[in-house]
Amino acid sequence: EVEFIRVPKDSLNSRFLPIHELTDKNNPHSNIEAVFMVDDDVRVDCGSMWEGFEAWRHHPSALVGYYPRLASPKLHPNIFFTSKTRMVYHTWPIVYSRQKFNIILTKASFFHKKYLDLYHNDKENPKEVLDYVDEHKNCEDIAMAFLVARHARQGIPTTVRPQSSFPFYCVDCPIYIHGKIQDQGLFNGISTSGGSLAPSGHMEKRSMCLDDLTEIYNRTRGWDYPLWDVPLSDQSWSHTFWWLNSPSNFYEWFS
Repeated sequence: EVEFIRVPKDSLNSRFLPIHELTDKNNPHSNIEAVFMVDDDVRVDCGSMWEGFEAWRHHPSALVGYYPRLASPKLHPNIFFTSKTRMVYHTWPIVYSRQKFNIILTKASFFHKKYLDLYHNDKENPKEVLDYVDEHKNCEDIAMAFLVARHARQGIPTTVRPQSSFPFYCVDCPIYIHGKIQDQGLFNGISTSGGSLAPSGHMEKRSMCLDDLTEIYNRTRGWDYPLWDVPLSDQSWSHTFWWLNSPSNFYEWFS
C-alpha cells in the first residue's frame, strides 16, 4: 500500500514533516518507529535495504545510511578547493583517505521517527535553521545531522565527551552501510549540477552551510558545533579492514 502525503509548502524541510499515521496512537501504524528516507533518483537494492534496517534496529537513535560525509576544519589552501569557509564539506574520497566521517546523508537513510518531531520543534532545532534551508534550498540533511548529533552527545557524560572525535565505539553515532546503490542524481541532481569544484558549486555551498548553521546554533541557543568524527571501520556495519572499505556507488569516488 502506497500513500502520498500532500505537504502545505514546497520546501526541503517538508521531507522531515512528522507523519500523522506514525504518531496517532489510534492508528495501527503508530507502533512503527523506523523511517526510511530516500531521494526519488536513488535506488537501493532489497538486500542493502534490509541490511540498513538491521543496522538501525541495533542503533535506533543513530542516523544509518549509505552516504558518509566528513565536515572538518580547513587545514590550508590547496589548488583543488579554495574554500573561504572555516569548515569544509568532504565527500567519499576524503572520507576514505582520512578513514573517518561525521555525517550520514539522509538521501538514503534510516532514522527514528522522533527526529521528525524534533526537527520542527523550535526548542530542539531553531526556526532560523529551517528559514536558512528555505532561503538557500539546500542543507536540510546537514541540519538533520546536526540535530541527531546533538542528541547523541546528550547521552554521553560530560567527562568523556570529546571536542571533535570519539575515542571508542559509539552506539548513537552515525552508522555507514555499504550497499548497492543506483544514484542518478550524483552528478546532475538539483544541488550538484553546478559543479563541485566551481566557486559557487555544490561543495562550497555545503561548506558555507556548516559555518552558517554552526553560527545559528551558537547565536540563538549558545550550542556548540555538534558533529564529531568517528572511525570509518568502527562505525561501518560490516566492520571490515580499513583498506577494504568501499562506497555504495562506484561514482562516489568522483563525487
